[in-house]
Amino acid sequence: MRSLNEYLKIVSREYRIERILSSGRNLSILVQDGDNRYVIKILNSNIEYVYELCTKIRSILKTSTQCRILDFNNFKALIRPYYPYTLRDIYNGNSISNREIVKQYLRKILELLYKLTSYGLVYTDLKPENIGIDDDGNIHIVDFEGLTHVYSKPQSFTYEYIVPEYIYLNTVFRESNTYHYALLLYEGFTGSKCNPLIHGYCRERNLSREVLLLLHRMFIFSPLYRPSLTSIYRDLMDILVE
Repeated sequence: MRSLNEYLKIVSREYRIERILSSGRNLSILVQDGDNRYVIKILNSNIEYVYELCTKIRSILKTSTQCRILDFNNFKALIRPYYPYTLRDIYNGNSISNREIVKQYLRKILELLYKLTSYGLVYTDLKPENIGIDDDGNIHIVDFEGLTHVYSKPQSFTYEYIVPEYIYLNTVFRESNTYHYALLLYEGFTGSKCNPLIHGYCRERNLSREVLLLLHRMFIFSPLYRPSLTSIYRDLMDILVE
């Protein structure tokens, strides 16, 4: 295991380093190559497996999402384009018109998760910071380690956005995507984070009865009784186009 300075020294031989994005379990570095900016991520997990998931997502979603493996001889890293915005930037907007923009991106994320669910994949680390937005308004997954096949163990998640079965069963279900999306939906509609697993009760904050009833179903702790996104897709789309 190399030190942070050793990694930076090796990367700087080929790229101009702008800043360190994260230095925790996986090191992320923002770099520049000519006019383009990229994120280089040095993973502790199986990098070939993560790359395979990235490639699979590109095929499933028919998007321009790209990633490739860099071989620095001494170690391998994953590189992807840098996206100037994330869903967090959208959530932080305070104007009245921003509510419609939030709904617009929630629709895009719902379509993304619907496709993932159909292919037996769950995004276990879904949170606003992990949805990148490019200059054209397209959304991109930025943390591929969070992509997990159903009925396997969750490999990556954030405590505030954790799903009950990751704690109690250490297993990913199709319905896990439903709970993850409910967390995003609640935060997008209310401007506040709330996870019933952690907080016990979420204040209703002027949500309509229709939205509340849907959220209550999506927040069911047991994945066996929680609806899948594919079964409530139309109900969700209805509240996002109101």
